[in-house]
Amino acid sequence: MTFTIQTVSDTAGGIGQGIGYAGIGNSLAIEFDTYFNVGLDETGGSNHVGIDLNGSVDSVVSTGELSPNFDNGNVWYAWVDYNGLTDTLEARWSDTNNRPSSAGLSLIVDLTTVLQTPNVFVGFTSATGSGYGNHDILAWQFNDTFAPIGAVPEPGVLGLMGIGFLAAVRMRRKTQ
Repeated sequence: MTFTIQTVSDTAGGIGQGIGYAGIGNSLAIEFDTYFNVGLDETGGSNHVGIDLNGSVDSVVSTGELSPNFDNGNVWYAWVDYNGLTDTLEARWSDTNNRPSSAGLSLIVDLTTVLQTPNVFVGFTSATGSGYGNHDILAWQFNDTFAPIGAVPEPGVLGLMGIGFLAAVRMRRKTQ
């Protein structure tokens, strides 16, 4: 399963080892993989977390084999954080609802360069091939702490009147 940020609202990626993400351009995914794909999973194991870019499921960074496995029947929790000031993407996961203090996976990535637009869609993808997998999202939330640059205050009425008065005096002196 992946948590995906992409630029097209209704695009799904490849089936099977493509985990519903392969082929989605201008995108980023956090991959929570539970199945070993021969020739694709460089981690040497089925259970790993990776960060994928631009529709490629060949992770740019990934963990090794995880223990315990994601497919152990437990409910798993995940946190994905992005700091736009430092371009740091972090992923955390746990089989308890306590957010780990340290990231399990981290990558410096400029999302503006990857996505190439400020308008994006977020969601989840998943796919299975010959194996069976059941992925349920029990709950999720998106928090945005975007803090835009403050608006420049408009000049006050008295300031505008003062500028107008000075302009009138100057024009009067020029005409005399």
